[in-house]
Amino acid sequence: MNQINKQGSWRIDSKRADKSIKFCPSCKKCYEDLYDRRWQSKNIIYYNNFPSYKKEKRICFKCLNKE
Repeated sequence: MNQINKQGSWRIDSKRADKSIKFCPSCKKCYEDLYDRRWQSKNIIYYNNFPSYKKEKRICFKCLNKE
């Protein structure tokens, strides 16, 4: 029974990551916008060596500010 719950949880987590993680074609890194409701702040996490297959392509905030 525990194995079924564990298998289902990683599937949900991976689908959630597919929606929230974007790929920046300029710096060629994947990134994720996280909003902390408690502190009402926005954090951006960049991932090196992260698969970019089928990720939404959007220029990240660092690259937008460089231009």
